[in-house]
Amino acid sequence: MNNSTVKRSEQARHQAQAALIAARKRQEELLRERASLHASDVQKVESLRAQRLARGEKAANAAAASAKPELAKRKRLPVAA
Repeated sequence: MNNSTVKRSEQARHQAQAALIAARKRQEELLRERASLHASDVQKVESLRAQRLARGEKAANAAAASAKPELAKRKRLPVAA
């Protein structure tokens, strides 16, 4: 191989390596972005779940508060005739 062929092959190898590095970097950025979006979605779901549970507790507490407590019934003593 002559000198110019070696230089061209080295240059092509460097370009391919640079393209590969750039592609990996872009893929990492996309994965980070997806992870961030996923974390945001998880946080929204957890927040909605907490709100739903709080509403359920609030409704249960309101129902318990509005229910009249039963009074203890007195036993009648038999009347002596």
